Formats: sequence, C-alpha cells, structure tokens
Amino acid sequence: MSDRFDKILSALLTTAAILIAATLVRREFFARPQAAAASPRPEYSANWTDFLASGYTIGDPSAPVKILGFSDLECPFCKTFHASILSIRKELPNDVAFVSVHLPLGNHRFALPAARALECARPESKFVEMLDVLYAQQDSFGLKTWTSYAYEVGIRDTARFARCARDTVKVQAIEDGIAIAKGLRVRTTPTILVNGWRYTGGLEEKKLLRVVRDLLAGKQPE
Repeated sequence: MSDRFDKILSALLTTAAILIAATLVRREFFARPQAAAASPRPEYSANWTDFLASGYTIGDPSAPVKILGFSDLECPFCKTFHASILSIRKELPNDVAFVSVHLPLGNHRFALPAARALECARPESKFVEMLDVLYAQQDSFGLKTWTSYAYEVGIRDTARFARCARDTVKVQAIEDGIAIAKGLRVRTTPTILVNGWRYTGGLEEKKLLRVVRDLLAGKQPE
C-alpha cells in the first residue's frame, strides 16, 4: 500500500513539474513583448521648498542643489538610489544636499518599523549612520533586532532606543512625509525633487549627476 502511494505521489509531482516547466517555457518564448514605457519629462513643483523642513537634511542646508527624496527603507530601488546619492555627494560635497523624507509603503512589512528605528537614532545624532546601515543590511530586516543596528552605529543608550523602537505612538516626521507624498500624489519610491524638478522612480547615477550639473550651470534639466 505504501509503495503504491509513493508511486502515485511521485507521478503527481512529476506531472506538476512538467506543467510548471511548460508554463515557464511558454512565457519565455511565446509571450508578447511589451514596449518599455517612455520616461516622462520632469515636472516642476513651485512650492518644493515648503517640504524641506519635513525631512532630514544631509549636507549643507545652503547647498545650491537640494535633492528631496521620498524613500522606503525596505525598497531595493531606494537602496540603489541611496548609493548614488552617496557617490554624488562625495564628488560634489559643497554643491549637493540630500533631504530624506519618509514614505514607508504598505506592501513592505518592515518599512514602517525601519523608519521608526531611523527616527529613534536622531536624538543620538546617528541618523546618517543609521540610514547607511539600514540600507546596507536591508536583507536582514526581520532577522535582526532594531537595537542591534543601533549598537552597530554606536548608539550608547540602547535601552532608550529599544523603548523608542517598540513604541506605537505615531512619529511626526514619518506622518509628515506620508502627508506630503499624498498631497503630491507620490506613490512610488524613490521619487525625488531636484530643486523642485520631480523624477518618479529616481534616476540612475549618471543621469542624476547630469541633472545636478545642469542646475549648477543655471540650465533647466531634462
């Protein structure tokens, strides 16, 4: 009886594997190709400076180019964009400031807790260090405690940090970011405003650097 059951189960698994393989082959070779959507030209938000105070400014607040970014700490595209920001600010440290604005998306389980942990690092003046560590170890969300990240960036009062991270009271900076994004109809991360010029989905590093240089030269970006 057991031998017969094993044979039936084996046959079912083999059939299922064949069906899955056939589906994948069909998708690969017979699916109709889809044209990539054209990148829209940037839109200008005249009141963009009103939003600067709602984010955390990294760099000189008087820098001639300010990149305001709506970010989700669990978003892999935001992680890539963050690396681009670090590179550009290293190349143009006096010309570019980055304003980090929270937009934790509902489809990311750890986005909101990560945003809270980042804000909990602010009283210890470790916002920038925590931002870097959270993006660098994004794959560890849910596997490590938020306090362990705090320890890594040198936060001394880890007991206070742990209480802060566990708290359920809404964080104003996070709520402000969500409200601004809603008002601007921002639904994608990263979405950025480069001196008011809005790019949905961010920009790859070379393109972003070109936009920054255009603005520094007094030109309208494309």
